[in-house]
Parts: sequence; C-alpha cells; structure tokens
Amino acid sequence: MTDIILRGLVFDKQARIAVIDTSEMLIHASKIHNLVPIAQNAMGRALTIGAYISYNMKNKLGRFNVIIDGEGPLGKIYVAGENQGKIKGYIENPNKLELIGSPAENIKEAVGQKGYFTIVKDMGLKEPYIGSTEIVSGNISDDFAYYLFASEGIKSAIGLDVFIHENRLCSYGVICEAMPGVSEEAIFILEDIMSRFKEISLRIANFGVEATFNYYFKHFGAEYLSIDKLDFFCNCEARADDIIKSIGETEIVDILREKPEVEIHCDYCGKNIVYNKSRLENVFERSF
Repeated sequence: MTDIILRGLVFDKQARIAVIDTSEMLIHASKIHNLVPIAQNAMGRALTIGAYISYNMKNKLGRFNVIIDGEGPLGKIYVAGENQGKIKGYIENPNKLELIGSPAENIKEAVGQKGYFTIVKDMGLKEPYIGSTEIVSGNISDDFAYYLFASEGIKSAIGLDVFIHENRLCSYGVICEAMPGVSEEAIFILEDIMSRFKEISLRIANFGVEATFNYYFKHFGAEYLSIDKLDFFCNCEARADDIIKSIGETEIVDILREKPEVEIHCDYCGKNIVYNKSRLENVFERSF
C-alpha cells in the first residue's frame, strides 16, 4: 500500500481540504525506531503534519523542519522534509515510555503541554522562515491548528488519528483550511463533519483516501487539486560528506588517534555511516 495525500477545494473554493494517509511511513518509522504505542501515536500525527507542509511549500526546492517540544516524557518530536512528499521523523525517547491506558488517552501527557511548536521553512531565500507558538494542548492536532492561526493567520480544523485496524497500524489526517471570505454556512458544515473525525478515520481505513473525500465533501462543490504519493525519505548518505567536513580536519585527526575510522549516526533513519582513512582522504583531499 502507498501513502497518499489528496488535496481539494470545497464550497466553490471557500475552503481547502487535505485527506492524508501516512500509515506506511509510520510503520517504517516504528520498525527503525522501535516505537512503543504512545510514541507511534505521536510520530504518526507529526508525520501527517509533515505531509501537509510538504505539499503546501511553494518553492519546489524548499525544505522544512517541525519541532514539537511539549516538555513531556517523549522528549522532542522531529519531522523534516522536502517538497513533493519526502518526509522523515524521529522522537527523542521513542521506546522508554509505556503509559497505562490507550495511546489516544495519553497523548497529551506523553507529548507534554508546556513547550513550543516550531516550524522552520527554508524556501531558498537568504534566511529561513521560523514560526513558533506555545503548545496549547499536547494532542498535536490542536497545537498545529493554533500554530496555523497564530503564526500564519490561517483558520483551520484538524483531525489526526493513529490506531490499529484489522491488525494494521494506521495513521490518518484531515486538515480543513478556511479561505478568505468563507461563509458561516461553510464553516458550520465543516465543523460538523470534523466533529465526527473518528468515523472519518475509520472510513479511510476501510475505503481509502479518495473514497472518503468523495463521501464527505463531493456534494459540497468539491474539486480535486491533486493526489500525490508520500515517502519516508532520508538523504543522509548524500549529505554525509558535508557533515564530515563540518567536523573539521583537526577534530578528525583527534578521532583517528583513538580509532581507525569516523562514524556518524542519522537519528532520522538510524543509519551509521562509516568513514575509513581512505574515504576521509577523498573528502578532505589530503592524507591522514
């Protein structure tokens, strides 16, 4: 199965809708990071937000980072990505926490409710755009909605959910974004639809993203913008040489005095990239 994001307009372009499936990305992240259920819940929600941001970046070479720091037991939650649905993520404390009760009940406690929700967007300009707002809930859905309104002036309704359905880990989201001049009637209907998000997420699990969009929104002047694929993608191998260079020749020499190679670890994908002397000499164009 392939993760996808469907984006569309409803009520004759008065609102934008994104219906998102990030289940396969979450399954992959769960395997490489050994996520306990509550961490799966948080990671799935964060990846879904990343998917939404990825396909809303205007610059095709744009990159972004999301940092959710609620000062809870899970620690910081990181999601990074590029345009066109290339996303990755990890959690500081992915497997040290197993709270009593269901993941949905404990998400606020696990994420925490004291810190900040931050998004950094590199859109190819001189300086990246940085927006940061206080954590208002800890459930990530409300925190992102508050961020969109306080930082970007966007009114939205957001539903994010992670659950097990027929022995499969599922991660879904629906994001409704009001456009300027949206009518009160449209807002009322969208709020009513989103109040049944548990029902919506179960329908995605049973029938898929496109059928779910059609079921809830097609009869409200809906039109498709795009249906796009999403991938858990990490480019650490391509960036490894630059990371090694940033360590500096002096530090590299000090490391080589203690061991025969230099190893860098990627928190996002879990890879360990090893540089022996020969590889280091190619990077720095000198002998060690």
